[in-house]
Amino acid sequence: MATLKRSNVFMKNPEDVLRKIKKIREDGMKKLQ
Repeated sequence: MATLKRSNVFMKNPEDVLRKIKKIREDGMKKLQ
């Protein structure tokens, strides 16, 4: 159910979703260092 909701958001606003993913990845890299 959660994945369905997420893909709906992605269809509506892919740029925002990609930005969030990028930010999460950057935060993860900072924690690893």
